[in-house]
Amino acid sequence: MLYEITIYWRFTHLSRFHELAKKRKVVEIDGVGVFVYYDEQDELTNENIRKHLIGREQKTIVIEGRNPKDAVEKFYNEFEGAKIGSKNEESKALWIKKDEPILELPNCKLLYKNKNGKCTCGKPETDGNGEYGMCILENYDPPENCPISLFYKTLSSNKFSEKKEKFAKEKFTFDGKEYSVIRVKWFYNYIKYFSSTVKENLKNLD
Repeated sequence: MLYEITIYWRFTHLSRFHELAKKRKVVEIDGVGVFVYYDEQDELTNENIRKHLIGREQKTIVIEGRNPKDAVEKFYNEFEGAKIGSKNEESKALWIKKDEPILELPNCKLLYKNKNGKCTCGKPETDGNGEYGMCILENYDPPENCPISLFYKTLSSNKFSEKKEKFAKEKFTFDGKEYSVIRVKWFYNYIKYFSSTVKENLKNLD
């Protein structure tokens, strides 16, 4: 299954034109993990990094796992930014926003990955794109009846967006911290909102 996890990440840019920076490195400075974007000519020292503003942003990532706990474990074991920093979790360059439920995403028969690890819509072709383009998980427009797009739209609608916690029935603990999960099947069963595509994908969850 695929799980969408909301995280924070900490970063800074040493390059004057940071949109064009070609290099990235995760460093620990003063006990805090930071993604540093820089170019060859930039001085990658703690003293120089301290001179630049350090930002923090929220974003989501999608991790494949046997279950939600497995996905969280993969995050902390496989993502370099989640390891860099002092012992305090929020000192890392990456950390999970625990008060935001983890989303279990619907199955999609058209979801594949190309040789670069990018999600495609349909089987990957020689140019790396899928038969029907790239997946919504890569921020591309989805085709009609995309089960993942339908799930996102329904969950973010005015009727349900403020009730996320209501659907986060499952709780689990990892490394002493509690997380909550919105299971796709529970969500659709609750709101009784099915399309033929969703029904077909729900069968795969049994």
